[in-house]
Amino acid sequence: MAITVQSLIDRMRQVGLDAEGSDYYDTDIDLIPALNASIEWLVQVLSSSIGAKKFVGEELRDLVMARVFQPSSFSRIHFNPTDLGHDVWTILGIYPLPETTPATTYPLPDLTPTDKSEYKTGLSHVSSVYDTSRLTIEEWSGNALNPYAPGSLKENCTELLQYAYINFADYSSTGYSTVKEIEIRPSLANKLATVMYLKMPTLITTPFASNPTQTVEFPESFANLLYEKALQFVAYKQGDNTTIYNVTANDVNLLLGVTI
Repeated sequence: MAITVQSLIDRMRQVGLDAEGSDYYDTDIDLIPALNASIEWLVQVLSSSIGAKKFVGEELRDLVMARVFQPSSFSRIHFNPTDLGHDVWTILGIYPLPETTPATTYPLPDLTPTDKSEYKTGLSHVSSVYDTSRLTIEEWSGNALNPYAPGSLKENCTELLQYAYINFADYSSTGYSTVKEIEIRPSLANKLATVMYLKMPTLITTPFASNPTQTVEFPESFANLLYEKALQFVAYKQGDNTTIYNVTANDVNLLLGVTI
């Protein structure tokens, strides 16, 4: 169950700030920016854990996306926020040659232009028997000719075929305009890949009164953490370094150990 923004605002006014019925704290000027800052802070805190373990439990279920792409002729994928409707937070897994609905037959027609990937809005992922390993920059070239390594160019032995990808890089030049792409090997040109990733949480928009049913895309278990951190941002703004600020700092540290 998502957290309603109104519940966080009410709790901040009634419990943390003791300001119910008061105009001292403005929703759009004081409280919403503090809540948005706490969302961005939580993303940064979680990123270190996700990056190290690549594990996402039910806590982030509202942010997990599975999207089907046709890589470019260079076997690269670009994530266009305009096409997706959001920014990509972090990649969780890549599944080559997926079974999709509607069904797809390989090879696919060439893309136009061929050096750009395409998000397949009409396809949904069903399953795949392949996954990919994430390689470092050093491993990417070193594994290329090793038939036993993920991402090898030696594709003759299908039983040993292991896909790999290298994380985002900017390959742009005067003759190549696409930026911030991931690359998959062996090549998936004219084929498909499903990318599972976390989307960036949508921030709360203002004026809040024009859309009072907004929610925060974290489950209820994160409500206390977001509430306490937002209070800390409000306290920091008003220069309170003795009461609310110190109390919430202790609470945040305690909740981090329990929640994450």
